[in-house]
Amino acid sequence: NLVDFLKRRQDKNQERLRDLENKLPELKMIYKEPNRPSIKFFEGTDGLKAIYLETLKSKTEILSVADCEEWDSPDLAAWGKQYNRERSKNKIYERVLIPTGQKTLNWFKNYPTTLKYTKYRILPKEKVSCLFDSEINIFEDKIMIALLKKPNRMGIMITSKHLVNILKTLFEICWDVASEPSKKINKPKI
Repeated sequence: NLVDFLKRRQDKNQERLRDLENKLPELKMIYKEPNRPSIKFFEGTDGLKAIYLETLKSKTEILSVADCEEWDSPDLAAWGKQYNRERSKNKIYERVLIPTGQKTLNWFKNYPTTLKYTKYRILPKEKVSCLFDSEINIFEDKIMIALLKKPNRMGIMITSKHLVNILKTLFEICWDVASEPSKKINKPKI
């Protein structure tokens, strides 16, 4: 009886060992290594607002590639103005690459208060069609990606110094070739 008992226990332990070996890759993903990027997901309009509020804690300039199309929607427009006022109040500088078009001109008219802390450059709309309905913010060691169009509104926050350095380099290349908005557009109305 004792031999049978130990054999059953041995079989059960062998099975547990196989299960553990099979789950090891999943467990490694959960374990936070110091240099491993972390990723958080935020869903819906409330999730988007929460992820943007994270950017208001930035101690560095925000580099942004943005499409203004969806910021015209009623459920984001007023909140967007409030967010930009708060960012200006916190003196958080931002450089924004934005596509050409009527929505861009409206953006400058509707958000004049942010021009003190924001510099814009214009990209040809046809060159950045993949950015429509989205925004990318690069700050500190974080990358914020916002998908603004309903029904797929969501935000992703990636923390990774290495990825930030790559995207900062790409941003600077695009910044250098983008055109400046006309002086008429860039001056706030008082």
